[in-house]
Amino acid sequence: MMVVEMMLVVVQAVAVTVTRGLVVVVIVVLAQVADVIVVLVLVVDVVVEAVDKQEMAVKVNNICIITVDLIL
Repeated sequence: MMVVEMMLVVVQAVAVTVTRGLVVVVIVVLAQVADVIVVLVLVVDVVVEAVDKQEMAVKVNNICIITVDLIL
């Protein structure tokens, strides 16, 4: 009976260790994925901002050209 109980304790300990290991792995993977997502969001932000600035520049240029045409 004692042997069976000890085996159960060992199995339980191993299960807990494996579960903790898996949790750590999942957390690490999620952290890396989160980093990637953050980087992607930053890149998208920068790209969108750049596009917005370009559009603004184009609009300003167009307005300048139109005003110059009107003056001339």
